[in-house]
Parts: sequence; structure tokens; C-alpha cells
Amino acid sequence: MIRNTLANKFEYTGWDVEVQCDEVDPHCRVAGHADLSQGGVRKCRVALVSPLRDGANAIEVLGEEARAFIDDWDRRHLTGYRKI
Repeated sequence: MIRNTLANKFEYTGWDVEVQCDEVDPHCRVAGHADLSQGGVRKCRVALVSPLRDGANAIEVLGEEARAFIDDWDRRHLTGYRKI
């Protein structure tokens, strides 16, 4: 049973990030995800299931993981496709 839901949206280097986290049981386990979109197209979902004590901490962790994914994506040399 979901007890509490937290959400956060932010923009990071041209990406839109939507984070949602649910406290799912009385033992303070949380489950959440961050959807990462670029130009209106979802590129990735980062997921978390953890025994973290509160949803706010999970939101922070998911935001950090989303930023790390975006930084890695932006560092890659993407070849094979060129918009004409």
C-alpha cells in the first residue's frame, strides 16, 4: 500500500526530468523513478527501490542519478546519425 507520494520536476542542461517517489510500506521502503526527456522525447527512466528512510532522500538520490546519466550522455561522441 502506498502511503505517500513525492514528486519533483526540473530542467538540467536542456533535459526535462520528472521524478516521482512512493513510500510503499510501513518499513519505510521507497520506490521511485526519474523520467528523462530531451526535446519532448523520453530517452531514459532511472528507477530506484531502496530501504531509504524517507521519500525526500530518495527524490534527491534519483535527481543525482538523473544528472549523472545526462552528463554521461552529453559526453558521448554520438556518431552514425546527422540531422540534415
